[in-house]
Amino acid sequence: YSLYKDVVVHTAQIIESLLHYKLKMLIKAGFVDEYSLLKPDLSYYNTKLLHRFSGSERLIGCMEKKVAIPFRDTAEFSTVNKAARQVGLLTDDLFKKCDNVRTMRNKIHLAALPNVDDQYSQADINKVFAVATEVVDRVRDYEMKKQD
Repeated sequence: YSLYKDVVVHTAQIIESLLHYKLKMLIKAGFVDEYSLLKPDLSYYNTKLLHRFSGSERLIGCMEKKVAIPFRDTAEFSTVNKAARQVGLLTDDLFKKCDNVRTMRNKIHLAALPNVDDQYSQADINKVFAVATEVVDRVRDYEMKKQD
């Protein structure tokens, strides 16, 4: 067991929560359209077989509809990061740093095995805390101009 992995997991959650909070505040204040942050889902209907080439190959025609998706409280960390970069809350550099923290956290979540326990060091924790500090400062100080 390692204290360092707990610090990574919890600090990553704090970063994700701060970004999510600020995005929700920007949506609530009318600076950001909640439907503009996520790629729309595609749905297909009225499919028609146009030509059968073989038993495994067919040419099909259909109607495609884009369905807008609102930004939700259940958005994943990667989605929150991308949305924060999209609206300018995260710079490209800070986005990369946050994504690195997300990747570190995911290695713990996905593996959750003893070999991960010794993977992180005090130096890693210092980097994660530095990213969290940057995110706190950015979320606190970020102001967006309303789009006309």
